[in-house]
Amino acid sequence: MGASASASLTEDERTAILQSGANYPSVPPAPPQTTTVVVKEKPAEPESDTARKPAPKLHTIAGKHTVSDGTVQLLQEIGGGDVVRQFCTRFYEHAYRDTVLQKFQFMTDGIPAHGKRLGDWIVEKMGGEGQPWTTTRPADSRQRSHHSAWNNPKREPEKRGWHFKLDDCVIWMRLNFWAVREQGLANTRFWDWYIMFIGHFIGVYERRAPRYAPVSAEWSANQDNLDQYMKAAYTMKDVAGWSHPQAGQ
Repeated sequence: MGASASASLTEDERTAILQSGANYPSVPPAPPQTTTVVVKEKPAEPESDTARKPAPKLHTIAGKHTVSDGTVQLLQEIGGGDVVRQFCTRFYEHAYRDTVLQKFQFMTDGIPAHGKRLGDWIVEKMGGEGQPWTTTRPADSRQRSHHSAWNNPKREPEKRGWHFKLDDCVIWMRLNFWAVREQGLANTRFWDWYIMFIGHFIGVYERRAPRYAPVSAEWSANQDNLDQYMKAAYTMKDVAGWSHPQAGQ
């Protein structure tokens, strides 16, 4: 029987071939194994700062901020006014712990109420959700509130009556931007616009303060800054003393 028929040999025939010294048909090599390589698509890279669409410009008329289509769209983009109220409430949680800002607090209706008031004001300035500030607050409420804050009995006697100074403004901005960062809005179009927005309005209280808005926004990006601040019992020692009694009385 030829080798080509080896696949049909019986066990006795195979034994006989081996005993006779004949060449036993070799086992054909196994077919090469094929490996299927699955190439996964690389996930899209997150949008970089350089690729981010520019924020809407701060819209002012004769130096006065006004609502624009860009800010209306921006408010919708971040999820609406409740998102603003959330980070404003976060801000007041920080402000009530801060050794400087807590002395300006005179209202007793709690942190959520404070956050809502500030949030309503910002939302109204952005537009698109009515006038939540104007329709719920007296026309002169901001002026009266600031007067009460400046003259708060909690303040040191020698500082009572002083308007907001440079250190007060920088502390306020740092904590406010920190709250926005905690809300997950850092390095977004809203973030870029909000720095301009806060810089514009902080100048109402201290003419030198607007230039510190960008660096105040970056302060909370450094965990060491936060750790040192909390370790110092919520005191920003690097800012203390920037105010001068003769400035902004």
